[in-house]
Formats: sequence, C-alpha cells, structure tokens
Amino acid sequence: MLWLSACATGGSDGQSSCPPVVNYSRAEQVRAAEEVAALPEGALIIGWLADYAVLREQTRTCAQPPNQTQPDAVSGHW
Repeated sequence: MLWLSACATGGSDGQSSCPPVVNYSRAEQVRAAEEVAALPEGALIIGWLADYAVLREQTRTCAQPPNQTQPDAVSGHW
C-alpha cells in the first residue's frame, strides 16, 4: 500500500507531506530561458521542462493551507 501514502494531505505529525519547491533566482531563470531558446526545435527536453513546471505548480498547490485563495487561472490575479 506504499502508493497510497503519496496521496496523503498531511503528515502524521501535523506537518505537510508536500515536497519543498526549489526557488530559483531571477538570474538563474533568465539563464535557463536563454539555454532553452538555444535548443533545436523539437528538442525532447522542452516537453520534459513543461512537465516539470506542472509538477512545481502542483507542489505549490499541495503546500497551501486548505482555504487559501487561488489566483485566477487566466489572469494570474488573486
């Protein structure tokens, strides 16, 4: 039943069971964007990075308190 533990919403000690989200500096984000832009069209890693972005957003959502307001999906405004 190990796979069910991945769906837990909180640890038994009351702490979140969500993994931490690594924060990247603005300079790192700019460098990564430049490196991605230099990749050949159709590079496989581009799709993997999109998947990673989804996982990061899911992790952020997991870590929010239950009644936390979410930003509007279209505008990004709270």
